[in-house]
Amino acid sequence: MVSVIVPVFKAEKYINQCIEKIINQTYKDLEIIFHGLRHTYSNILFEANKNPKVIQALLGHKSVSTTIKTYNSVDKTYFKQAIDVLNSSFTSNKINERINLENKKFNIENMNNDELHNLLIELLEEREKRKKEI
Repeated sequence: MVSVIVPVFKAEKYINQCIEKIINQTYKDLEIIFHGLRHTYSNILFEANKNPKVIQALLGHKSVSTTIKTYNSVDKTYFKQAIDVLNSSFTSNKINERINLENKKFNIENMNNDELHNLLIELLEEREKRKKEI
């Protein structure tokens, strides 16, 4: 058996032609190894915001740091997504909501049981709303 290692990093234009040439060889006892698919596979998962620990397990790494350092390339979309998250958390409505919540926290001593109960419900609803936004 002959092993043929096919580098596939940034080879989208040529990969079909390459595979076709390998398959059409007269010698048929071939093992085709596509080097670089691990990068593609992991980057697809990172770009889909999948948990790095899950990607680590799928790739069979002992440490998540290996997965992140070796297989996670950062492109402009990551920066845009991060900036969008930060910008959305600093809209004027959200800032006012947070200020109001902070002000309510300082006045707890003066609240009766019904007011405390309503505040607790409001805080829990706010937390659930934030979870859905993320």
